[in-house]
Amino acid sequence: MNQVLEIISREIKNQNSRFVFPSETASLAWARKICAFTGERSVAVNRFLAWDRFKERAVRAGPGDQKPASQVIRKLFTQGLVKKNAEAARNLKAASAGETGGFPFCSLIPREFAGEGAVFAGDIAGILPSLALLKTRQAQTPGFTPDDEDRDFALLEKEYSRFLKQHGLFEPSWEKPPLGDRISVYYIFFPEAIEDFAEYAKLLEGEPTIRLVRLPPGEPSPALYFYDSQRAEIRGAVLELRRLHEEKGISYDDMAVSVAGFADAEPYLLRELTLYHIPFRRRAGKPLADYGAGKLFSLINACVANNFSFAALKSLLLNEHLPWGDPERNDELIEFGIKNNCVSGFIDRGRPVDSWLEAFGRSRREERLKDYYERLKNHLSSLAASRSFRDIRNRYFAFRGRVWEKSPGTERIREAYPEAAHPGSVFPGFLSRDNCTDEGDAVLARCIEELSALIRLEEDYPDLVPPSPFGFYLDILGEKQYVPLQHDSGVNVFPYRVAAAAPFSCHLVLNVTQSAATVLYEPLGFLRQDKREKLGLPDADASPAFFRLYQLEPPGAFTSITRFSASERAFSGWAIPHSFFAGSLEAPPPSGDDPWARERDWWAGNGYVSTGPGGASGALQFPPRLFPLQKKGFDTWQSTLCGSGTPAFNILREPFPDRETCARMLRERIGAVQRNHEAGDCLKASATDLNNFFYCPVYWLYGKIFAVAGFSPEAKLLDDASLGLLYHEILKNLFTRIREEDRVFNAGHIPKYRDWLRGYTDEAARHYPAFQGPLAVPLLVSQSAVIAQRLGGLLEIEAAYFPGYAVADLEYPLEFVTGNILFNGRLDRVSLSPEGEPVIIDYKTGPAPSKKRSTHTEDSPLGDFQMPMYISLYEEKTGRTVGGAFFMSINQREVTAVVGSPGRKRGHTREAYEETLAAFKTQVNEFAAAVNSLDFSPGEVDFQRCLDCAYKTVCRTTFSLNPREKKHGR
Repeated sequence: MNQVLEIISREIKNQNSRFVFPSETASLAWARKICAFTGERSVAVNRFLAWDRFKERAVRAGPGDQKPASQVIRKLFTQGLVKKNAEAARNLKAASAGETGGFPFCSLIPREFAGEGAVFAGDIAGILPSLALLKTRQAQTPGFTPDDEDRDFALLEKEYSRFLKQHGLFEPSWEKPPLGDRISVYYIFFPEAIEDFAEYAKLLEGEPTIRLVRLPPGEPSPALYFYDSQRAEIRGAVLELRRLHEEKGISYDDMAVSVAGFADAEPYLLRELTLYHIPFRRRAGKPLADYGAGKLFSLINACVANNFSFAALKSLLLNEHLPWGDPERNDELIEFGIKNNCVSGFIDRGRPVDSWLEAFGRSRREERLKDYYERLKNHLSSLAASRSFRDIRNRYFAFRGRVWEKSPGTERIREAYPEAAHPGSVFPGFLSRDNCTDEGDAVLARCIEELSALIRLEEDYPDLVPPSPFGFYLDILGEKQYVPLQHDSGVNVFPYRVAAAAPFSCHLVLNVTQSAATVLYEPLGFLRQDKREKLGLPDADASPAFFRLYQLEPPGAFTSITRFSASERAFSGWAIPHSFFAGSLEAPPPSGDDPWARERDWWAGNGYVSTGPGGASGALQFPPRLFPLQKKGFDTWQSTLCGSGTPAFNILREPFPDRETCARMLRERIGAVQRNHEAGDCLKASATDLNNFFYCPVYWLYGKIFAVAGFSPEAKLLDDASLGLLYHEILKNLFTRIREEDRVFNAGHIPKYRDWLRGYTDEAARHYPAFQGPLAVPLLVSQSAVIAQRLGGLLEIEAAYFPGYAVADLEYPLEFVTGNILFNGRLDRVSLSPEGEPVIIDYKTGPAPSKKRSTHTEDSPLGDFQMPMYISLYEEKTGRTVGGAFFMSINQREVTAVVGSPGRKRGHTREAYEETLAAFKTQVNEFAAAVNSLDFSPGEVDFQRCLDCAYKTVCRTTFSLNPREKKHGR
C-alpha cells in the first residue's frame, strides 16, 4: 500500500498529527483527496503543510518582537549597499587601491564597475540568507584561509547584521531556534527531495515530535518511452489522456502532466490539448511582468526611457491586454506616427526635440490628437519619475482614471483631474474597466497589491526608499510569481518537480532528458565548485528522488498509471534520455484513436474502408466522430466550396462569368481604376502594369484593381522608394544645369559637376524631403554628404560610357494611344550620342533588370516590359529611331545595356531587338483582351513564384495545389 496513505490513514484521527510535503502542490492535493481515501467526513487543511510553511510555523522564530526580513527588504538593503560602495570607490585614493576587507568591494563588485553596481544588487540580495551557513562552514573547515571574495562576504555579513539590528529585523535563515511547536507531531515526507533539508537535519535529529518518512530504497527504474521528436511525444501523451478518459473512465480532473523544460514545450502542449478538446488547467506561475496586463509598468518605463520613441509607444498603446479606454484614439496616434515617421526624438543644435510634438506642430488639424498625446506623455513621465511608492500609486490612479472605480458625480472627477484640457471638461482616464478582461483585472489588481505592500514598507522604514522607486517596483514585478485563480476543471498541467508525490490517478511526465530533468542541488551556489567541496558542501543530485516520487503508486482503483517519456529531438535541440532510465528505454506504444489523423487520411484517399455483407469492401467512409473544430472546418468547406451542387467559380482556372453580379462590379472597378474616360475609355497600360500582369494576372488584380496592399505598423526613415525620389530630383537638377551650361557631358568638368551635385543635394535635403515628418530634414541634411558621394559615382560611369553625349530631355513624359490602349510612362533622361542618336537612360536605386529579362526569345519570354515600352513609345511619338537603351544602378554603380554598346557593355543592336518589340505589342494585346474578358487565370502555376508572392495568404494557391500540381502545373 502507498506509504503516504498508510501513515495518513493511521494518524488522521489524531488532531495533533501534521503532514509535511516537499511542495505546496503535493500537500494541497493530499488534503483535498484524503477524505475520499480514508472515509473521513472532513479534515483541517492546515494539518497538511509544505516544507517552507513548516519552517515558518514550527522552526523559525524571531527573538523578541523582531520582524523577519523579506526578500524585498534584502533588495532594499542591497540598493543602499551598492550606493555606499560606489561612493567609497569614488573616494578611494591611489595609495589604498590594493587594500581588501573594506569598502569598496574587491570581488563581489569589481572595483572598476563600482559605479554600475546596481546590476549586482539582485545577486547580492540572493546571497544574504546563506551567509550564516557560509560563516559556520568556514569556521568548521581546518586550515581555512580567506581570500578577497571571503573578505567581501565577511564585510557583507557585518553590514547586513548592522542593518538588521538598526531596523529591528532578523534574518530567518540565520536563526535555528528549537522547535516552537512541542505539541504537534510532524511527519516529514521524502526529505531527499527538499533542497535545504541538510541545513535543518541536526536541528530535527532526535526530536520526539518529528518523524522522517524517506523514500523506499531499491525501487527499479520504470520504463521510459523514447520518441523521435517532442511533437510526437506530446501528441502521444494527449492521445493517452483521451484513451484513459474514454476507456478507463478516469476523470480529467484526476490527471496530471508534468513537463521538464516547461517554457519551451508549454505552447505546443496546450495547443494539442485544445485540438483534442481536452479541458486543462495551467498550474504554473510566471512573473507578474510577463502577463499582458502586467507589462503596463515596464512599457511605461520603456516609453519614458526611450524619449517616447515610436517603437516604445506602439508597444504600449497597441497592447491588447491593457484595458484602454479609447483604443481608437490610440490607433489614430500610431497611424499619425507612421505617416509622419516619428521614429524617435533627436537633438537639434543642442536642444532635445520631441518628434511627435514637432509633427503635430506641422499639422494644425490634429489638435485633439495632440492634446491626447501631451496628456499621455505628462502622465507617463510623472509616473516614471515618482519619488516614493505612494507617489507611484497616486499617479497610477491619475493615469488610470477615477471612473474605474465608478465614482458617482462629475465634481469628484474634476477634483481628481484639475489638468483637464478644457474648462468644464472631464478627463476620464486612460484605462476603462469596461474593456478589462477578468485575467487583466486580476493581474493589475495583484500589481497594485504588491505596490501597497511596498507602501507599507515605506511607511515602516522611510530611510529605505530606493533612489528610483519606479525602477525598484519594476524589479519586484519581474520577480513576483503569480498563478491566476482558475475555476474551471480539466487535466492539471505542471512544470517538472512541482507536483511530485501528488496523488493523481494518472500522471504523465514528459521530456525526461538528461539536461531538462536533472535536479542538482548546489548549497552556497554562488561559490565556485572547488570552494564548496573544501567547505564540505558538494553538489547533490536529487534527480533519482524525484523520479521515485513520481513513481509512487497513487491510491485508488487505477494504480501505477505513471508514464515517463522523452524524445530525441526536443524543441531546444538534440537530447538524450536521463541516465536514471539506462536499460529501461522502450518504443512508444501505439497511439489511441486519432480523429485528426483519420480525417487527414480520408482526404488523402487513405480513409477507412467499410465492410459490407459477406466482407465486401465498400466505399471510403468519412470518420464517424469529429471534434467541434473539425466539424466547423468541414461545414465551412461544404458551404463555401461545395455550395448547393453548382460548381464553384475559381478565379485561378476560368474567367469571371458575365451572369454574376461580381462581374459587373469588377468591370465598374476596372473602369474607375484602369480606364481613361477622357481618351474614350481607353485601357491604361504602363510598364508596371505589364510586369505585374505577366508575373501573375491575379497578382496584378489584387494589387492594382483591388488595391490590396500590405500594411507595416512601423515608422520608417530612408527606404529605397523615398531615396529613389530624392535621387531623381537631384539628378534632374544636375543634368538640367549641364544642358544649360555645357550642352554635352564633359568628362573634364567632373570636379565642377561634383560641386554642383553637392549644392543640389543640400538644396533637395532641405526643400524636397524624401519622407514626411520632423526627422526628414535633419536626417537628410546629416546624410547629404553621403548621398552626394553616392551620386557622384555616377559621374565616373557617365564619363566612361557616355562622354560627349548631349542632354536632350529630362523627366520626359510619354503618352500614346493605339488600338484603344493608352500607354503612359516617363523617361528619366534622353541623351543624344555624338552621332545624334537618341539614347534612353533609366535610373534604378537598387539592382537593374537584366538584359535577359528585358529581351524576348522563344526559350525565355519577356519578363520586364519597361525598355520595350519606352523604345516603342518614344519612337511612335518622335518618329526617331532609338540608338540605345540603358539602366543605370545608383547603389551598384553599374550600367546594364539593353540596346546599344557603349564602352565595354554589349547590348542588342536595334535591328536584333525588333523581335522583342513585336513580342511586346503582342503581349499588350493579350493584356487588353484578358482584362476586357475578365480572364485572370494564371495558366501554368509556378509553385515557387506563388510561395514568394505577397498575396499568397489571400489567393491561397500554395495551399490548394497537391504535389502533382506543384510539379506539373495545373
